[in-house]
Amino acid sequence: MDWLFASFCSFCLSVLLEQPCKIILLSGFRAGRPKYCKNLSWTSKYCYIEIELQGAVNRKERKRRHQQILELRRSRMYQPLTKDEILIFKRKKAIKRRAFLFLCYVLTHFIFLALLLRLVALLHHTDSFYYNQFVRDRFSVDLGSVTKLEDIYRWLNSVLVPLVHNDPNPAFLPDSSSKILGLPLLRQVRARPGDKLCLPANFAQTSMGREIHCHPSYGTDPEDTRSYSGLWNQVLKRPEDKNTNGFTYKPPGKIWGYVSHGLLHTYGSGGYAFYFFPEQQPFNSTVRLRELQSSEWLDENTWAVILELTTFNPDVSLFCSISVVFEASQLGVVNTSLSVHSFSLADFDRETSAEIYLYVAILIFFLAYVVDEGYIIMQERASYVRSVYNLLNFALKCIFTVLIVLFFRKHFLATGIIRFYLSHPEDFIPF
Repeated sequence: MDWLFASFCSFCLSVLLEQPCKIILLSGFRAGRPKYCKNLSWTSKYCYIEIELQGAVNRKERKRRHQQILELRRSRMYQPLTKDEILIFKRKKAIKRRAFLFLCYVLTHFIFLALLLRLVALLHHTDSFYYNQFVRDRFSVDLGSVTKLEDIYRWLNSVLVPLVHNDPNPAFLPDSSSKILGLPLLRQVRARPGDKLCLPANFAQTSMGREIHCHPSYGTDPEDTRSYSGLWNQVLKRPEDKNTNGFTYKPPGKIWGYVSHGLLHTYGSGGYAFYFFPEQQPFNSTVRLRELQSSEWLDENTWAVILELTTFNPDVSLFCSISVVFEASQLGVVNTSLSVHSFSLADFDRETSAEIYLYVAILIFFLAYVVDEGYIIMQERASYVRSVYNLLNFALKCIFTVLIVLFFRKHFLATGIIRFYLSHPEDFIPF
């Protein structure tokens, strides 16, 4: 152990003290003595360099070399280029330039395609399928048993009311973290009451044909848009605002218009509105539905009854638009259809979000594409339309422009609807 310690101390003294001192002393001593060229030991007294030639070239060899040089000067290597050769060189240069630009375009297209695929993967949420299935399983209970107008009341009381009114967590669907946004809307689209011109009994081949002809037809007969006081035979002169008794007509929205698709027809956003209040007790909705049934809210003039609501699940950041359509055919049979669509919205409010950088990168690429295409159009002018490649590029740019416009349209529309919900939480949200 003592030997190891002594060796370590000797090494440290040699490296850190002895050797640096030697270097400093020798460098200082040699720097103090000036040196000149005459003091260099390798110089001699001769001031020129001797060059020894291998031997003189004879006359015959010189003549041969001269003849070879003359032949080279007469060859195409030393002749000026002709016009055809200049055109060929220019064409080759243009081909190389176009090949380089083509490779650059292919590379940028692949990068842009990768960004678009990343955006599609980001917008198409992986949990949307399971969320749609979860909501569909909740709202499709006993839908197949609804075949008459009276069955709609039974389905609303037995299925919808327990879903909308959750006592432990009001405004949330049972056994989930899905919050109901705004108020669920139940609206009826019906024909204007009046005498329908029917065929006489001797003209109708069957009683079924006569019944079909006598029943109002959607799209052909006029729709009822008047407001009533509580029965279909008592017309209101001044419709009340925020009336939720089901007899007040709600006109189609002017700002956020939409349609509801059924099995038979496509219906607008207007109708006789009846709202559910998830924050209240289930007894409130049950009593109000019983009043509707006693007032014969559904009758032979009913075309369709549409239930619409929107939910939001914060666990997976998904919105879900739910629509249940009950359509009365001309024979009185009710056809039911359920539409469930979950989607996510872009979030630009997060401070550290890779999604924002993705949108910025796509926008920068798109602007670069537009500028490049404009430059090409200015350079080629009329010959631009003669190239199939240019037309294909122009079509792609137009498609990208439409997609970006639709994306911004969707973003502004969603922003407006969310602001409307924040300012009017006790209203129907038309997602």
